[in-house]
Amino acid sequence: MNPVDFVPVKESQADTLGQLRQKAWASAYRGIYPDDMIDRFDYAWHKERDLLRIRNPKFDHYFIRQNEIPVGYLT
Repeated sequence: MNPVDFVPVKESQADTLGQLRQKAWASAYRGIYPDDMIDRFDYAWHKERDLLRIRNPKFDHYFIRQNEIPVGYLT
C-alpha cells in the first residue's frame, strides 16, 4: 500500500475540497442524507464556507493524499 500524507488546504484548492466532500457524501451518506442534498450539491455555497474556514486560524483543513493526489480531507 502506498503511504499517505496530510497537507494543509490552500485557498486556491477550495474547489477540490468541495469536490471531495461531494464524493464522500455520495459514497457514505446516500440513504442517510436526502438524495436531493447530494445530487444538487451546492459547490458555490460550500466553497464560500470553506474559504471562510481556511482563512480562520481557529480551523485546520488538510487533504489526505496518496501519491500526491487528494483522496480525502480532514477538518
